[in-house]
Amino acid sequence: MGGIDKLISDVLSKEIKKKMDLDTLKKVERELFLDHGMSIKLSIEHFQKFTNILKKNSHIDVKRFEKNCIDKIIKVKKRG
Repeated sequence: MGGIDKLISDVLSKEIKKKMDLDTLKKVERELFLDHGMSIKLSIEHFQKFTNILKKNSHIDVKRFEKNCIDKIIKVKKRG
């Protein structure tokens, strides 16, 4: 993974871990590892796998959760 991708995956995985409650975090990390052999940080590269496991292991609005985490670290500004 190159420069900006690595930076985004590092920060995004930390933000996800910070916003998730401990029980859900443990369930998601365990299932990601058992099913796919990956951590949350690695699952950022395969985001659909992370999303599917998060949906199975929590009752939160996953789309809003992901958007809030991404918006916290990346701002896209439309021009013209």
